[in-house]
Amino acid sequence: MDSFTVDTVRTIHPESEMALEIRECKGCGHWWIHPLPKQEYLNSLYSNRSRYVIPSNYKPLNDNTIRQAQNISSRDYRRLQNQFGERKKGTKCLEIGVGAGVFHCFLKNQGYDFHGIDPGNWNPSIQLFDDVESLPYRDYEMFFLFDVLEHLADPKELLLRLRRIAEVGAQIYCRFPNKDSIPAKLQKGKWGMILPLGHLHYFSHKSTERMLKSTGWNAREISPINAHHNRWF
Repeated sequence: MDSFTVDTVRTIHPESEMALEIRECKGCGHWWIHPLPKQEYLNSLYSNRSRYVIPSNYKPLNDNTIRQAQNISSRDYRRLQNQFGERKKGTKCLEIGVGAGVFHCFLKNQGYDFHGIDPGNWNPSIQLFDDVESLPYRDYEMFFLFDVLEHLADPKELLLRLRRIAEVGAQIYCRFPNKDSIPAKLQKGKWGMILPLGHLHYFSHKSTERMLKSTGWNAREISPINAHHNRWF
């Protein structure tokens, strides 16, 4: 893969001097952090809530932020209905990266058969599975990956694993940093989405298309979700 260095950045750990490169693929414009850590190491960082992956200004959800998150979940749900149509109750759904579980609980309340995977225990009231192999179904109809793929050493590997447990006609719903955005182009390593080792990948439109096609998914829509085009949706 022919690439070049876009910028050099430090990790988000305030006490670390570790410097990493942002590399860009000459073929598709994808950005990634170099060198990439192993996924097992990343999982241990998230499980221990390391400052290498959790920003130092992170605050647990309170009543106000929960209400805000519920409003976002409601808008996401309406957008889902517009894109994919009304889904029947009992639809088998899987969310990767449940976090505090606001969207997870919202969809369960809509009547979906909802399961989740997350390396961190952010909300002990939600029953989570450890990995794809431990899930009860092999025919999921909907997948949700909100701000997940940028955290993985190998996003393609996860998409391939999900393809293997997907029902025929299953749909996947992802959101991740948009490297083609104006802030990314202007700010490069100072762009707000550059958060290593929390964020490892930054996707272009072309790299998104290639990633989905190579893992067996057909892109129905690839579009930015806000005025600054920070994320693909």
